[in-house]
Formats: sequence, C-alpha cells, structure tokens
Amino acid sequence: MPNLLLIDCHTREICRGTTETSYIALSYVWAKAAPNDSGPALLSPQRLPSSDNLSQVVKDSISVTIQLGFRYLWIDKYCIDQSDLKIRTKQIENMDKAYKGAALTLMAAAGLDERHGLAGVG
Repeated sequence: MPNLLLIDCHTREICRGTTETSYIALSYVWAKAAPNDSGPALLSPQRLPSSDNLSQVVKDSISVTIQLGFRYLWIDKYCIDQSDLKIRTKQIENMDKAYKGAALTLMAAAGLDERHGLAGVG
C-alpha cells in the first residue's frame, strides 16, 4: 500500500512503513461518534493519544502485537489521515492492500464496537 503508516507499539509513534516492514492489522467496528466529536485526535500527527484516550480494542491490540513479537500495528483510525478528504478517500480505497500486506490480522468479533476490546485480552 503506498504511503503506509504504522503504529510503533513501543513508542506509540506513527511512522512510515516499507514493503519489508512486518506488521499486524486490526479489523474492528468504530464506535459511534459523539455529536461534537471531530474524529480521532492524535497528540501530534506522529503520535497516538494517551492510553486514557484510546479505545479498549486499540489498547488490547497494542498489547497483543507486542506479546506476539511484532513491533508495528496498522489501525485505520490512526494510520489513515482522517483530516484530509482526498488522502483519506484514496487510502480507504486501498485498505485491502493494508490487510493483504499484514503478517496477520486481529479481528475484534466480540462486542458491538471498539469499546469492547479483544476477547480474551486484558
């Protein structure tokens, strides 16, 4: 996937991946946004919010990624620029490539949305 961004689970920074970078992807359902919610807010364009401001499925996925011996994780909410409609549209059109390039994909199948977390973790 061109311009692939990944979460470094050790530093919580968003970084650019390469075709050689081994990573895990997360498949999940976003929680419904509150009426005044402008979407995912990164502390800066390169860093995740604090753990208090991350959904349970994101926290669980970071934990599982590290436990499985991987460093990088792809989550659409943070690895696709949500503030730029043109980039976001292009990246969403290519999400299949992000999943295809992953060494494995975690699927959040329990609960209604990302607030539930991964079954069996935590």
